[in-house]
Amino acid sequence: MTKLKDVAEKANVSLATASLAMSNSTLVNERTKEKIRLLAEELGYYPNINAQRLARRKSYNICLMLNSKYFFKSSNIYYLRVIGGVIKEAERTEYSITFSFYGDLESKNPLGRAGSDLSIKNFDGIIIFDVIEREMLELLLKKADIPVVLVDNHGNYPDVYAVDNDDFGGAYKATKYLIDLGHKKIGYIGLPETHPLGRECISGFKKALNDSSLKEFAFYDKCKLGIRSGKIGAQEILDSNKHLPSAFFCTNDFIAIGAMEEFKRHGFLIPQDFSFIGMDDMDISSEVEPSLTTVKIEMEALGQVGIKKLISIINDSYDGDIKTILSNQIIERDTCRRIN
Repeated sequence: MTKLKDVAEKANVSLATASLAMSNSTLVNERTKEKIRLLAEELGYYPNINAQRLARRKSYNICLMLNSKYFFKSSNIYYLRVIGGVIKEAERTEYSITFSFYGDLESKNPLGRAGSDLSIKNFDGIIIFDVIEREMLELLLKKADIPVVLVDNHGNYPDVYAVDNDDFGGAYKATKYLIDLGHKKIGYIGLPETHPLGRECISGFKKALNDSSLKEFAFYDKCKLGIRSGKIGAQEILDSNKHLPSAFFCTNDFIAIGAMEEFKRHGFLIPQDFSFIGMDDMDISSEVEPSLTTVKIEMEALGQVGIKKLISIINDSYDGDIKTILSNQIIERDTCRRIN
């Protein structure tokens, strides 16, 4: 069996130089590294990855923790796009991803399958995707003496590294977009303030109205994250309001699509009678009729930036902000019209 020593002798370099070359160290010039790699391939030498990891005291394994409460009770498309960003970026590195789900503090094992394994021996770092409460996060941080990055948590933990979408800014942009089109009576259909995303969206919505000296005209905040919930919200507004707004901001695209369907079922035209704007820019948003104007969330980028940040922290090379906020933009389609 060929050993690294054999490669070093063939290349006429020291064992240390051969080892550094095989681990792609910057201490060895590219010409020497290429020479050693070609000789290793010629001699049939393959490095022992586990031995290399032990020598570097790294597992090259990252734990991606998901909130089971939201993951299994809502549309998974958003989640899969963010997770796809994590996986795509991980493929460019030496790191692998292990999935784990966490639940409620009252459950028998709140931190899930990975709860008993959260140590430096098993993971180099942890990405927590979606909402995690402070108590659960503190429990995790006590068990895991390794870097943690929150992704799309919608929370405000100034002492924990995080990557978030600008939900407040997105809601503000969407509402201001409607105001700029001439709408003065604008409604809200979406999540409640008890949900972190709902809190950010409602705050952005109200701030945009307040900045233009307007108030919400119709307000339904009992939605979940699906199309059916949007239909229910629209029906509630139609049943309880004699005077309706001319436009609606919805927390996400699915809620907006459901609400539009309900309004159309009652014989209304969109955008002739009512304008709608959502948030996310799901693939379906460009396929519905009329196509939905929305705020584009960079879902894949959330995952990519999150794992890049974590790996930099693991390698002691991160010098950025504790919290990274990703900007978003309006995607204009056919559900909003200008009024006089």
